Amino acid sequence: MRNGACARCKMPYCGRACQKADWQFTHKQLCDFVRTADSRAAEAASAAEAACKSDVVRGATCYICLGEGPGLVRGCACRGDAGYAHVKCLVRAEAELGRESRDGPGQCPTCRQFYHGVVRLAVAWGEWRAVARCPGDRFFHALRELGMALNECGQHGDALVLIQCRLKIQKSWWRGLEGRDLVESQVAFAAEQSNLASILGSLGKKDEACGILRESFSLLKQTIGVEAPDTINATVNLASSLKTSSHFQEARQLLEEMLPLSRKVHGSLDECTIKMAVLLGDVLQACQMQPDGNMQLSLDTARTVAKLYDEAYASSRRLFGDDHPETRDNKWRAEGMREMFQEQGISLEPEAPHPA
Repeated sequence: MRNGACARCKMPYCGRACQKADWQFTHKQLCDFVRTADSRAAEAASAAEAACKSDVVRGATCYICLGEGPGLVRGCACRGDAGYAHVKCLVRAEAELGRESRDGPGQCPTCRQFYHGVVRLAVAWGEWRAVARCPGDRFFHALRELGMALNECGQHGDALVLIQCRLKIQKSWWRGLEGRDLVESQVAFAAEQSNLASILGSLGKKDEACGILRESFSLLKQTIGVEAPDTINATVNLASSLKTSSHFQEARQLLEEMLPLSRKVHGSLDECTIKMAVLLGDVLQACQMQPDGNMQLSLDTARTVAKLYDEAYASSRRLFGDDHPETRDNKWRAEGMREMFQEQGISLEPEAPHPA
């Protein structure tokens, strides 16, 4: 390093003390991402163009610059002429629109869907290239978007580095905040921890992901309370992680506490409530799994599980419709549970006696 800028990536600094502090904080982890931003942005753009080439019809034009191909991509829900754009045009639009006009970075301004796959990664690298040496709000948001785009495209190790750095930056802000501002920052931090846990899960670090989600859930309970919608929503992520990690009893206790609160706060016709009901049904069965892999459900447990699956199926039908994948999955659970016991001559209706 030399005074005023990083010797590797040319990140500018106001002096040696500033340079040293940033290196010790996050720049040591981010330096390679800054240094290779130009080349990796170009590679990502080429990959997106190649992946979308077969989807581009003859005569298609970019809806932003109105120019023709080559190099057009499609990465959102737009169809027809509105669905095509050059990566460089999407990156420019990302910068010009700003965060105030959308829910967040990486979102199509027309259909409101977030870009996905290789197009999302190309746009994220393009935005990162533009702001990597200019720390500020755009840098902070580009850091997250690039991390999650990398994770979506299977580059989990790089994603982990970026999201860990973002969390470190977020937590450093707490020192200057108090009251409502501090609470809002902590809630945002907890949401980001969910992204970190997702990446850890993709890397096979299930127990570590569980630990992160436990910490996130505890933080939300302390800051905004157990009945806050964000706390209730975080329950689904934690319970899912506990189930995946085979912590079935812990998942059961959590869901039995939080499902009634979700019904109270969100109501039964809510995606969060539906997912909790399904998860509780799943873990109740898993809790009675035998060492040999066989499941021996008591009749009371089977009836409870059937009731949860029936609730989830009925609610998802009303909320999503019959053709939604979640509705079909819940129908399979509800009907499958009853068929399994009917084959044994056992009714799951509460008033039916257990056969002698």
